[in-house]
Amino acid sequence: MTSPSYDATPVLVDYWLEIARRGVAALRFVVQRHGGETWMAAELASPRTGMVLRAAHAALEIDKVAASDSGSPIWLLRFALSQRLAVAAGPPELAAYQAALADRLHQEIRTAPALALARLADPHDTPSGYGRS
Repeated sequence: MTSPSYDATPVLVDYWLEIARRGVAALRFVVQRHGGETWMAAELASPRTGMVLRAAHAALEIDKVAASDSGSPIWLLRFALSQRLAVAAGPPELAAYQAALADRLHQEIRTAPALALARLADPHDTPSGYGRS
């Protein structure tokens, strides 16, 4: 009887890339029509806590930048997703945009992740009063 073989090679996981991906995964993208125009909006889809919530808030800000970065690769992915969502659910376009958004977020936070997430998420953070006298 032979014993099963296991690969003991360690798998490296980029913690901050995973946080960025989970933050993006916590968002939902919806299409709204106003005055004959179609707009896509990102919103928090599920409650999160800690760094994932902060990453979700930061991803909302990156999405705003992507929406105004006309002609850029991420803008084109966002536009394709908005067009698809205007007629039906768009899994391939959604996956492509989520990957691009997570990559962009990861690029923004790479040098000082915790500080950069705090800076990006700041417009969404509500003061808790914790630690204040």
